[in-house]
Amino acid sequence: MPKKKNDIPLADNLIFTDFIPEEPDFFQELDFDIHTQTRTICLRDDITLLTPTFLRKRINLIGNLTGDFKSPITLELSSYGGDVYGMLGAIDVIKTAPMKINTLGIGSIMSAASFLLVAGTGTRAMTENSFIMVHDINGWIRGDHSDIVSETEQLKKLQDKCYNIYATHTKKPATYWRTLIKANIYISASQAKTRGMIDKVTKTWNLLK
Repeated sequence: MPKKKNDIPLADNLIFTDFIPEEPDFFQELDFDIHTQTRTICLRDDITLLTPTFLRKRINLIGNLTGDFKSPITLELSSYGGDVYGMLGAIDVIKTAPMKINTLGIGSIMSAASFLLVAGTGTRAMTENSFIMVHDINGWIRGDHSDIVSETEQLKKLQDKCYNIYATHTKKPATYWRTLIKANIYISASQAKTRGMIDKVTKTWNLLK
């Protein structure tokens, strides 16, 4: 198919055509939850199966619009959480991005969103009055006996994977998280720093400085 005038080639040969002009202005960038000047992506909704693609497209878009695939990009997070598989896919995008991904929590960073925060490959930060909420995976299972057994085993594997993600990116082992998370646990920014979930608590307008 012929290339349109406003198509922007991405690093992996994808084409992003969602009405991005050749020189996007600030308000047009807001429509796509990005700001190229500060190299920021805003994730301010539930995490779904579409979140990995959302991040991948915008990482590529910032890189192509700026011509810079080396300088860090900041992922600004404000979310009540969401789908565990979407979260795991998004972590893979963060880990394999060609530049470091800073993560910045503002307000509520809950459930699945907390894993994206701790998995940042650059500086991980929270604003002073933000909170993380962590809990065990929840859901419901239906089907015959074999289905229920199979789904229960998969939930256990996913839960162990979640404990291990926290352990890998914090100062606490998986056993610590397994013991802690028996109900919804709310963690302040200062507590998150003590536990190694973030690197700094920020109190300035330039949030990562």
